[in-house]
Amino acid sequence: MPSNNFNVGRDYQVVVLHPLAPGGRLDLQVVTSVDVKPNPKTITVNGLDGVDRVALIPGMYTGTIQLERGNSVVDDFQAAIDAAYYAGVNIPAGTVYIYINEVNGNQSCYQHDSAVIHATDLGTAKSDAAVQQTIMFQAAKRRKVS
Repeated sequence: MPSNNFNVGRDYQVVVLHPLAPGGRLDLQVVTSVDVKPNPKTITVNGLDGVDRVALIPGMYTGTIQLERGNSVVDDFQAAIDAAYYAGVNIPAGTVYIYINEVNGNQSCYQHDSAVIHATDLGTAKSDAAVQQTIMFQAAKRRKVS
């Protein structure tokens, strides 16, 4: 729920769909952070009239999802990607949805299409400590669904 007219982390929910995930969806137990960054391209033109111009072209989006390991889904997903690669099978893209409970009470949903998704950290196990894992994605584009 938003607080004092701004969003806080608990306003976010992440859903990751991928054909190699069990049931087509990664059941992420305890997501602790989500970080999404646009990667636009810029074109600069130095006109003969002495005016510099810049154009912005939307590019891909990159994101990281950190979670505390609550099940084997991330390990199993990464193992499925590795197995598909070594078997010579095409590794399909997935989709990442981010839902945000807005301050005005509405909910926004952003869909990240054609996302290449993989684990970048399967975690460090220490006595009496949670095991944090990280998933990274690169998506061709992002669009607002609702």
